[in-house]
Amino acid sequence: MTMYGLRTRHPVTGAVLSDPTTGLTRVVGSVYVPPNSAGSMNIPAFTSGTPFAVGYAGGVPNIETSQTYPIHSISGTTLSWNSAPLATTIVYGVYAGATAGKTGSGAAGVRFYNQNFATQIDSFYVNHCVLTSGAVNLPANGTLSVTISATSPLVAYRGTYVVTVLQQVKNANGTWTLTIGSGPYGAVGTYYIFDVTSAASQQFATPVGLRIRNPTSGAVVFDSRMKYMRVVQIADNAADGGVPMNLYTTPLGRDGLAAIVDPGLWFNMTTRQGEDQSGNPVFTDVYSPYFVGAGVNGTTLTEGSISVGSESPVIPGNSQTGQTILVDVTNY
Repeated sequence: MTMYGLRTRHPVTGAVLSDPTTGLTRVVGSVYVPPNSAGSMNIPAFTSGTPFAVGYAGGVPNIETSQTYPIHSISGTTLSWNSAPLATTIVYGVYAGATAGKTGSGAAGVRFYNQNFATQIDSFYVNHCVLTSGAVNLPANGTLSVTISATSPLVAYRGTYVVTVLQQVKNANGTWTLTIGSGPYGAVGTYYIFDVTSAASQQFATPVGLRIRNPTSGAVVFDSRMKYMRVVQIADNAADGGVPMNLYTTPLGRDGLAAIVDPGLWFNMTTRQGEDQSGNPVFTDVYSPYFVGAGVNGTTLTEGSISVGSESPVIPGNSQTGQTILVDVTNY
């Protein structure tokens, strides 16, 4: 089969990093949502591919003090979120899938299409790529904190069982601290933190390969040495957060998948039995908040619930489903 477009290889190993079959993400932007602030944005670029939005909590939810974080949703070209006591940062964009048409955000500069004539790269796009990676070896309900210099970080995980991002905090010095948490079975695998090219490309000391800059700002929007976020599928999270799903079978030579989970926010209800002063039975409904965690082992994407905060008789607000983005990390 003849393919047209750009193919990039690792400068040392020669491994293919991207080619015309790759669904690269386009990061359109991010929005910081302060506490108690509902709002919405019109994102015309959502029509240029499959839209996504990922938001991590700025703190750990607590039902008793109504500490939840904003629920966000996409409808057409509108990204909206509700008011909540905890802050969040929502990263939003699109990825060029198999059916997207020709799209572009500028009339000048360079532009590359994939084999389905969807724009993968142009001089105005901002693409996510690997900023750093590391080992995950967590016990049941364990946590791992990673502090990085980043702009719009997203966390992917490949390994046993599931993890989620419990919270994301922007520090006073401009760095981010991401707290990764496991569920009741622990987790062993690898995390990958993706960020925009302009931040990740600073790790290279020598200018070898193809580098594309935004003609207006001068920011690096593509660097052929980077390991880009190659999206193969986006799926809504399961409401019960626990059923293994084989959502994708890797093509020949693509044997490494990882999951980026937008954790959402769900609540389990449990009925507790007690007694009043007269010894009569008393039944009380209590609610426990949880995030959806995700992980990929082989070609199977598994989702599971990860408890956050403590149970309370206070009736919680709305739930949020969230999404899982399946990415190809072969050779990464």
